[in-house]
Amino acid sequence: MKEFDNKIALITGGSKGIGYATAKKLSALGATVIITGRNVQDLESSSKKITQVGSECFFYVCELGKLSDIENLIKNVMEKFGHIDILVNNAAISFPKEVIEVSVEEFESTMFVNLLAPILLTKAFVPKMIENGHGKIVNVSSRAGTKAELKHTTYSASKAGLDLLTKTSALEFARKNIQVNGIAPTVILTGMAEKYWPPGRVTNQKLSKIPTGRFGLPEEVADVIVFLCSSGSSYLNGVILPIDGGESA
Repeated sequence: MKEFDNKIALITGGSKGIGYATAKKLSALGATVIITGRNVQDLESSSKKITQVGSECFFYVCELGKLSDIENLIKNVMEKFGHIDILVNNAAISFPKEVIEVSVEEFESTMFVNLLAPILLTKAFVPKMIENGHGKIVNVSSRAGTKAELKHTTYSASKAGLDLLTKTSALEFARKNIQVNGIAPTVILTGMAEKYWPPGRVTNQKLSKIPTGRFGLPEEVADVIVFLCSSGSSYLNGVILPIDGGESA
């Protein structure tokens, strides 16, 4: 029997990067996986690849910056599956600008996707976790949530909020056998990171602060998420684990 047999896992932003790597590993370990994203072609391609390595993967097109999309996602998942056992709030957006350059719309969009969407999904799926007597939630935060980075004003603020959401949720659900934890990666080599950290002086400066001398890989982050979703993390609750090659040491 595999670790995640008979478990249902929802991963937002699951068609690429960290989300895709996580979905693939959970599927290989027996979980029925549900991924979300904005591009149907990416979702179709990724879901096929995920299914090939493990259990069946389902997908839903969902713009997490739209309340109606989130409500439809919740409705569709509950109607088809009845509950989920694992929630990985992974999807995020960023507008790399200084505080005086950020528009109200950009700030609101960042907060909606990066913070409000995880809140709404937690609110929607935790009641069934409580009823079933178990559950795992992993919030994908960032090193930027605790350490200021230039031009990361809204992103950093949203991730700092996500860290405290993780901790308060962990306290609230601890007696219900639901563990809520977070991770705080440094730069991970995904499409999003490569866009914001192109080769050059600023990127080299960032690399110089990481003792291992390299950025991380999505699979390395996924391994930690999978652990936090497993029975092996049953006494780990309310922590934000840095995945940063020693940057925070």
